[in-house]
Amino acid sequence: MHDAPDISDENRLVGIEVTEAVTKEEAQIEGEFVKYRLESSLVEKERRKQLIENNGAKVDEMGLTYPVKDSDSEKLIFQDAVRKKMEKLASYRRQGFEKVGLFVFYDEPPIPIRLEELKNCFDEVLNKYRDKYDVIYFGYSCGLIEYNILLNSIQARRIERNDYNRLRYEAWLKVEA
Repeated sequence: MHDAPDISDENRLVGIEVTEAVTKEEAQIEGEFVKYRLESSLVEKERRKQLIENNGAKVDEMGLTYPVKDSDSEKLIFQDAVRKKMEKLASYRRQGFEKVGLFVFYDEPPIPIRLEELKNCFDEVLNKYRDKYDVIYFGYSCGLIEYNILLNSIQARRIERNDYNRLRYEAWLKVEA
């Protein structure tokens, strides 16, 4: 059985791969913080707190504080999200998918960036590959950006947070299935 896009039409002509724009450190922070909150052993709780803080976050009685990002580090996060899914594209094309998109979730509002700058950010990665995704959807907590690579156009739409949460949840159900 070949790896297939996370979401596809019933004819398997259109597929969408889903990923999240997150650093390894942020992923570990999130996972450890959930375990930290559920932990009853003080020794184990302190160990988890240390793991979190070794990744740049802070834990206190108010909750969790993530490391500060700047626009350059944020762009690298976006690029890494695209880069890590590029190797799957050739396999999807060989399976007969005619149109393949990539949906990148980012769980917070990005630092303000012009659409053309975001397009260039994606192009820096895409231009290193012969085959490219046909479209990249970039979903964040209050918006959705569609970069149609075939048409070389990019546009943004505002979406409500609850719509974003539902979209993100539905996509991840498909990923986990």
